[in-house]
Amino acid sequence: MNFKLTARIGAWSVLAVILCVAVPMGSSATPTPGPEGAKTRLAIVGLDHDHVWGILRDITKEPNAELVAIAEADSALVTRAKTRVPPNVKFYSNYVQMLDEAKPDAVIVTTSNDRHLEILRECAKRHMHFSVEKPMATNGADAREMERLAQAVS
Repeated sequence: MNFKLTARIGAWSVLAVILCVAVPMGSSATPTPGPEGAKTRLAIVGLDHDHVWGILRDITKEPNAELVAIAEADSALVTRAKTRVPPNVKFYSNYVQMLDEAKPDAVIVTTSNDRHLEILRECAKRHMHFSVEKPMATNGADAREMERLAQAVS
C-alpha cells in the first residue's frame, strides 16, 4: 500500500481517501486486491472544523468505507459525534493511541491547521493515508516536510 497525501475538497473527500487506499500511486484505476467485501477503515482526528459533520454523514453513506474510530479530547464534541455515528465507533482522547489500537487504513484530520504536520508525522510512521482540511500546511517549511514524509514512505 502506498502512502499519499490528500487534500479535502468538498463532499468528495471520503471517496478520495478510499481511492487513495484502493488505488496505488502511479497506477491506473485498478484497485489493490483485497479481501472480498473489505471496506476501507477510516478514522477521524479532531472534530474542530465544522466540515467534519458532513464528512461523518458522507462516511456513513459510503458502502466501501467503515468509520472505526474518532480521536477528540473535547467532551462536548464527542457527545455530539456519538449521535451521528454507528455505536461501534470507538472514541479516544489521544489520537496516537487511536492510531496504534484502531489501525485505520486512512485518517481524516479535521483539527486546527497548526496541528496537521504533527499528526501527519504519526500517520507516516505507521504508513497510514492522510487527508486534511485545507490549508494543508501553515507555511512553506511545513508543506515541504509533509512532502518529504510522503515521499519517504511511498
